[in-house]
Amino acid sequence: MKKPRSSQCTFQPATEAEMDVALRELSSGTAPGDDGIHFEEPKRLGRVSRRCILRLFKHSLCADHVPAKWRQGIVVPMLKPNEPASGMASFRPVALTRTLCKRMERIVARRVEDSIEDKLQPQRARFRPGQSTLDTLKQVTRHVRRRKDGEKTAVKFTDSARPFDSVVRACIVKGVLSFCVAKPQVAWTAGFPKGHAAKVRVNKVLSEKIGLTRGVPQVSALGPVPFIVTVVSLSKRLDCIPVLQDGFFADGRTMVSTSADLSEIQRTIQQGLGCSTRCSSECYVEVSAVETGYKPFGAQATKLLSLKVGKAALKEGRAPKLLGLAVQPHARAAKHVMRMKAAPGTRPLQLSAVAAPERGPDREQLRAFCLALVQNKMCHGLAPWWFDTSLSDRERLEEGSGTGGAHSCGHS
Repeated sequence: MKKPRSSQCTFQPATEAEMDVALRELSSGTAPGDDGIHFEEPKRLGRVSRRCILRLFKHSLCADHVPAKWRQGIVVPMLKPNEPASGMASFRPVALTRTLCKRMERIVARRVEDSIEDKLQPQRARFRPGQSTLDTLKQVTRHVRRRKDGEKTAVKFTDSARPFDSVVRACIVKGVLSFCVAKPQVAWTAGFPKGHAAKVRVNKVLSEKIGLTRGVPQVSALGPVPFIVTVVSLSKRLDCIPVLQDGFFADGRTMVSTSADLSEIQRTIQQGLGCSTRCSSECYVEVSAVETGYKPFGAQATKLLSLKVGKAALKEGRAPKLLGLAVQPHARAAKHVMRMKAAPGTRPLQLSAVAAPERGPDREQLRAFCLALVQNKMCHGLAPWWFDTSLSDRERLEEGSGTGGAHSCGHS
């Protein structure tokens, strides 16, 4: 069934089709909130119960009324991958809210997304239907690979600290209104975070209630929408800076500048950093100088630029990572090349080990899937530093790509 879409600047009460779509989009096996209701249970409700829930959703949206219980949740600190458990910075706060609340969030979030989708800029690829952060990665790769002889390219990677739960709610309302979203959706989006409180649970022990004064709870279905509409104003400001290309990776941002004059690159990216810092301070979204870095391409020398976020100097990344993919310069390419060469041989074995013949994909599907994995890794993981790689390393890469293709096609 085609997912229902709402028309812009018009309002319709919540429908049963929207409720069904919201239910299907909820992840199975997700931990419940303080109501103890798992997401699988509403799927077994009868017709009368479903009508009662739909009536509740209609009233909540039309009357701009969010039940008090929906404003409460449980925050569970989750350890980030490959991070030590010794400090609080290594944990990500995940909010567990009620099942009905999440379904209502999905309905409102989809309506708002439908209203703003056609007005968003192409740089904003994350949290959008049919797009992903790989689209922005391709844009960065294109700018790096298409520079002319003598030109240099600098890529700046910015990370925002706690973007979803720190943005000011007045900025959220202002941003949503600028997209001509129907007023009931705006009112519900603005009213949902008000009076939010949560208890922190560690080792089955609950803390006292803590008020949440900014943003929306982490892992909230409504979370990406306020962040998207808030940063759109920043994208419009950056578009006014010549020779600067920007893009988004989830809550991070890239700025790319290409020129034969290093001073022009320095001036362009620093201007973009200043614009980003000012806009972030207006919405109280902190730009993390520790997690922000830059990488020059087309130059073997180091420390060619002097970039700052406020008074903090940015570090030059010798091997910056983007979406978990290493963007390696020539000095550290050999080890990465050898690992990439081995990957096409081990991946088919791993896939065949976990794919049960009676329930898993058949052999042809497995080959195609493996080929897609190898191609994705070879294209997106290696292309940004291709021109900084020696000829011998390029031959190894091509050999690894050929090996992956042979394995994927069933040849030894």
